[in-house]
Amino acid sequence: MRSGEWLIPELGVHTTQKAWENSGKRDILDEAREKVDHILQNHEPLPLADEIMDELHRIYIKAQEEAS
Repeated sequence: MRSGEWLIPELGVHTTQKAWENSGKRDILDEAREKVDHILQNHEPLPLADEIMDELHRIYIKAQEEAS
């Protein structure tokens, strides 16, 4: 904090206790679960590079051959 850098977390209440009570007293765990659910429902991973996909395919084919 001395350097002027502040971390304001995205979770939790950053208002008065009265405002928190009026908003329904949402628990931080409920808020975290809601955020996790949102991420799991909406996340789209970045595509892998072609050479990585080729290597994964090679590994998959080898595993299939060894399993037979």
